[in-house]
Amino acid sequence: MSVAAHSDLKLCRRLLSQTRAYWPQIGLIFILDLLSAPLLLLTPIPLKIAVDNVIGSAPLPSFLAALPSFMARSAIWLLSTAAFMQVLLVLLGQLKETSSYVLQTSTGEKLTLDFRSRLFERLQRLSLAFHDMRGTADSIYRVQYDAPSVQYISIYGAIPLVSAAVTLLATIYVTARIDWQLAIVALAVSPFLFLFSRSYKKQMRPRYKDAKALESNALHVVQEVLTSLRVVKAFGREPDEQERFVRYSDQGVKARTGLAKAEGVFGLRINLTTAIGTAAVLFIGILNVRAGVLSLGELLMVLTYVTNLYSPLKTISKTVGTLQSSFAGLERAFELLDQVTEVDEHPRAKSIDRAAGSIEFRNVSSRPRSPVWSRDFTIPRKAKSFWTESICAITSWQICAISSRSFCRSQCCFRPRSQRTLLMAGQARLKTRLSTLPRRLTLTTS
Repeated sequence: MSVAAHSDLKLCRRLLSQTRAYWPQIGLIFILDLLSAPLLLLTPIPLKIAVDNVIGSAPLPSFLAALPSFMARSAIWLLSTAAFMQVLLVLLGQLKETSSYVLQTSTGEKLTLDFRSRLFERLQRLSLAFHDMRGTADSIYRVQYDAPSVQYISIYGAIPLVSAAVTLLATIYVTARIDWQLAIVALAVSPFLFLFSRSYKKQMRPRYKDAKALESNALHVVQEVLTSLRVVKAFGREPDEQERFVRYSDQGVKARTGLAKAEGVFGLRINLTTAIGTAAVLFIGILNVRAGVLSLGELLMVLTYVTNLYSPLKTISKTVGTLQSSFAGLERAFELLDQVTEVDEHPRAKSIDRAAGSIEFRNVSSRPRSPVWSRDFTIPRKAKSFWTESICAITSWQICAISSRSFCRSQCCFRPRSQRTLLMAGQARLKTRLSTLPRRLTLTTS
């Protein structure tokens, strides 16, 4: 298996983990999408009835045997039945599309919001050195523009792919039941579509990542200028910054234009290949009608099914191609989540619902040049150290202050060491969820 395939599988596994809370909604969207297959297979039935049974004199299909005899012998009643079936199929299709669209939008937006929230939380926990080195514009781009990739892949990518595969298998089966030769001819173009998609995938993934990086650079110029606008105005740097912004943006425009050309060529290959397949089916189908192997209505059904057969093939090929942009964005978003934070959360960390007010320092020490005092005790100035291998417990409503001539000296007892522990309400700080600490503990300096 190639490195790219390994990377895609890894991304999909992480995506499944990220979307775990939305599996019921995604499953319902998938079920609604699967309804496309039976509706698609029933679509040409009214046309076949009109051609073979109203215009022609072929026997009625078996599923119409339950019709009353006066309706079965009347061309007007048969035509009305076909027209009613057509309207009913369109109505059912529109109800399915509307329900699926509303559910997709609701689930997708909630999924994106949740993923953006996780990215933003991780950004706040990263060190200042990371932000100084990377810049804020790139982080903003990843949160705002790369995060939606999670819904593009899980809802608008994976579900249509699976649904198209199911529709493809069902269409192949029905077409083969009517004329297996035409089914084989229609499927002859499938390997070419697979090769086109595979080649497009390999070429476009790196190009999409480069295009996103260029757009991030242009956003960085805007953010940098606006945050230091007074300096820019003071030194008259507006034309230079304008030129710099246009230069970076122009690079992004050229990259996106190149991607659009590649997408156009890919679409041309797909449509031309399916057109050749449809032409071959039409040619052989007409010969079979002339030979009496097929009726005209059956040929129209096969042509409709072939069109429907190529529709999921096109969907699969184009979705695999367009997903490369989303996979590139998802990679960039996961890169941000993989950054090491300043303080790692304990694997078994717990939330503090309500702080009792008691704080306990264990095995912390310092060598202050000024006295340390609280309401209940004072340590002399001459003391070499305090709290060495000892416990300092501060109960609720008790004030404890550490004073020093410099902030660094007063901060030394809070430096992380393996033998030092800070307990809140009897629970170690390192075993407390980081998200609850700012709400339960506040340290002030002056």
